[in-house]
Amino acid sequence: MIRLDSSLLARTNEFVTSIAKEFIPQASDFIKYFGEENLSIDVYSSVHFLRPTDFTVKSLTKEDKADLEQLYSACEEIEVDEAWVLINHPQVVGCYYKDLLVSAASATHYWANFADLGIITHPDFRGKGLGKVVVSALTESVLKETNKIPLY
Repeated sequence: MIRLDSSLLARTNEFVTSIAKEFIPQASDFIKYFGEENLSIDVYSSVHFLRPTDFTVKSLTKEDKADLEQLYSACEEIEVDEAWVLINHPQVVGCYYKDLLVSAASATHYWANFADLGIITHPDFRGKGLGKVVVSALTESVLKETNKIPLY
């Protein structure tokens, strides 16, 4: 969670309206724009990233398998293998642009205390922060639903 001095509200609005619609600002962007001295970052709270309105984040189920396979087909085989995002993992989250799944993350629970997170993003949608969005949503889900520590 990022807390911003209330006296900087006007600058916050200016910052948000000045960024491109498809750009998703992250904590580092706020630090660069406002300066570290004006921000308080709480690493123990869930971090929610701003999303463009054309994107939707949701939990994926086996019914979304075809969407995930379509995402795989847009990526290199090595990327799919290394990402290890599978629809049958205990927790899976996806980010859609309109009807196209453009980023997904899943968690496996092979260890007693840890959840291993994997992530994959469509090549045409990389660099927009969507991976951070799905990892954030998946991390929140893992922390709420299990007693495991997410590893990414």
